[in-house]
Amino acid sequence: VLMLVISVTLSFYQVLTRFLFNAPSTWTEVASRTSMIWCVFMAAAATFRGGYMMAVEVIYKWMPARLLMMLEVAIVLCCLLVLGGLVHYGIQ
Repeated sequence: VLMLVISVTLSFYQVLTRFLFNAPSTWTEVASRTSMIWCVFMAAAATFRGGYMMAVEVIYKWMPARLLMMLEVAIVLCCLLVLGGLVHYGIQ
């Protein structure tokens, strides 16, 4: 919530300085964007940890219990692959 408040406040300040004073602030856009990105990633981590990520319930209901475990493993592997890509390109 704090990151969202910071992002909105900085965006509002950016609009004020740009259009009201005709002297745009150089750092608020970057700080606002960074704050919003952190907000999204922190929320994604919390929903992933709590198991609240979107799932196709029909697939879970129709799939036998034996294949359901394989589906869960495939989902975890896909998540690890995406996270590995984020870490790799983040380090670069």
